[in-house]
Amino acid sequence: MLRRARERLEATKLRKGKLTLVEGDMTAFDLDQKFGLIFVAANTFQHLLTTAQQRDCLRCVAAHLALGGIFACSIRSPASVTWEEGDGWAPLLLHWARTDPDTGETLIKQCAEQPDPSRMVRRLTYVYDRVQRDGSMKRAVFSADLRYSSQAEMELLLQQQRLHVTHVYGDYDLAPVGQGDDLIFVARAEASR
Repeated sequence: MLRRARERLEATKLRKGKLTLVEGDMTAFDLDQKFGLIFVAANTFQHLLTTAQQRDCLRCVAAHLALGGIFACSIRSPASVTWEEGDGWAPLLLHWARTDPDTGETLIKQCAEQPDPSRMVRRLTYVYDRVQRDGSMKRAVFSADLRYSSQAEMELLLQQQRLHVTHVYGDYDLAPVGQGDDLIFVARAEASR
């Protein structure tokens, strides 16, 4: 992903230093630099499966924000999914099927979701099929666990790191909480104690 991002960045007219791409552990990083904006996008914060990991990440964020700097973070709302465990079986549901315009192959995405409400974690198993024009198929399967956090839990974690929550939205169109499937937090770095 970083290679592709660098290629796209080089194709733009951004001045050097306007965007920094770094690979690292989001719970333990030290870039020896302060930023005016840090954005944890696309629900990636949910890959932190414990409160301790979340706290470590936010500690690093706070250490790297300039005074008055903005931190934004998007997560899926726990109210947007079902937490019923059922009988242990997770149906594999079709998300989409598309034709690759470059190859003419059919691409299919399916997903099975298994909730663990005691930990507020959902295991997502993705199945990607590529049906080639001769009818043969290539399959890729991977799983990811995602932890869901409530609005109150996130606000407390942010406050503990001296990040003052200024706004919480329900989606990227800035709808009120409850009118979208997300929780998007905007917080400002306060002076250290």
